[in-house]
Amino acid sequence: SAASGHTSVGKSPVKNRGIFFGGTYSFTDALKLSLEGRYQEDRVIGLTSSSPAGTTVSAAGSAAFGVPAGFYGPLTTLIEAKYKNFLPRAIFQYNINPDVMTYLSYSKGVNVGTNTFNTTFLAQSAQSISIASELGLTVAQKPEKLVNYELGLKGKFLDNRLQVQAAAYYAIWKDQLNNRSRTFLDNGPGGIGTAQQVQGLANTGETALKGLEVELKAVPIDHIELNFAAAMTDSSIRTFTTPGVTQYSGLIGDQFKGNQLPLSSKYSLNVGGMYSNAISAWQDGSWFARADVSWKDKQFADAANLTWIKSRTVVNLRAGVARGPLAIEAFVLNAFNDKNYTGVITNGVLTPDFRISGVTSGMLLQLPELRTAGLQVSYKF
Repeated sequence: SAASGHTSVGKSPVKNRGIFFGGTYSFTDALKLSLEGRYQEDRVIGLTSSSPAGTTVSAAGSAAFGVPAGFYGPLTTLIEAKYKNFLPRAIFQYNINPDVMTYLSYSKGVNVGTNTFNTTFLAQSAQSISIASELGLTVAQKPEKLVNYELGLKGKFLDNRLQVQAAAYYAIWKDQLNNRSRTFLDNGPGGIGTAQQVQGLANTGETALKGLEVELKAVPIDHIELNFAAAMTDSSIRTFTTPGVTQYSGLIGDQFKGNQLPLSSKYSLNVGGMYSNAISAWQDGSWFARADVSWKDKQFADAANLTWIKSRTVVNLRAGVARGPLAIEAFVLNAFNDKNYTGVITNGVLTPDFRISGVTSGMLLQLPELRTAGLQVSYKF
């Protein structure tokens, strides 16, 4: 039997209880070990929406997913689950001198979130329920988990003229939530076709992450400040399944293995410099000029790694003067007018018969902000 037409998303409040402990032992003045642990219980409650129409779970939905059929009023409990996790963390810290320290850490994390449940299709038609089952969707998912190892250094050098932060890490991201969806023509009662979409999240991914991050801030001479930041984020998919990507790419199972996570750049770089000085002719007067360059590597559209958007290089320029509470600043953003896309999302192309709307058949591209120049005047009261 068909359900009510109401399909809006309900809330999923989380009630958390936990016990935390931590302690530090100093082997020497320079070497210490910190141990921490947290045991937590998260009770996630899937509520219906606040619509006065409420939500009706169909007999088809109940049979397929085990949620009792019937009418549920606004903001009433549709489903709930409890998750128990122990989250340890250990940190070795060694102080080379008062200004420089290194560390080695191990930690576990969990993302319970508020999107643990897929419930919208429970209030849809029998055809929607059937498609949800075809997509491999379930009502409740497991929380995502992350195990992380990190080695780092922080310090000040050259009489504090140089500040350095660097870290290398290796992590395993388990029970990764990936989106699954299909848009289709639902004939429904009377054969009148209406557009419907079934969508939800599924624990269908595991990824190994390794990376390196370096950040430098320097004042080589008076009046000049320099900054540098670089990152390498190497993601390697271990397991991944989603029908939409498989249907258009032909990749299944282990064929995704080793691919990079979508919507993430493997390399990125930021470099900036500023010169500032006083204006001798003005009491409390000063001026500055600044340039910043940011570069991001290409990004893949999805886990198939068959389509990507190009890398981007953006240069921003600023210069201004200030006297007391008054400041005037001129700026040029994206000075060299980089026109490459800033983001991409795979989607289905909508057609009258929805023949290709239910599979990955197109991309939504995020356009960049082109060169923009302006003048900003500010006054501090």
